[in-house]
Amino acid sequence: MSSEKVPAGEPRIRRAVLLAARALVAFLLAKGAFAFLLHGRAIFAHLGRPDEVRIAIVSIELLGAALFLWKRTAFAGGVVLSLLLAWVAGFHYAVGWGSTLLFVFLAAVFALTALTVREEALPAESGSVR
Repeated sequence: MSSEKVPAGEPRIRRAVLLAARALVAFLLAKGAFAFLLHGRAIFAHLGRPDEVRIAIVSIELLGAALFLWKRTAFAGGVVLSLLLAWVAGFHYAVGWGSTLLFVFLAAVFALTALTVREEALPAESGSVR
């Protein structure tokens, strides 16, 4: 353990960067969910899947993205998004579609969730000894 003092602005900057990263991932996932909601009906019909499932997937993704944005609910949002992204990546793989971007988002959600939990465990007051 280091006995150095943390500069007064460092925790605030770290929290702001973490919030911005979570906001970016949440925005990109929500944008993809809306695109799937608007343009995914024909794909699901072609695969013989019910449209209700597509709407449920979009709803779960939007809920997870909203929860992921806020610090207090980021862990719950991370769990929801991780489970959904893993399932969707598996589905994409099963039907022979590319799933690389889904795994990138899954890794980003894992990393940001872990960093958010870690940030919450750090001492709250600035200038504290870690």
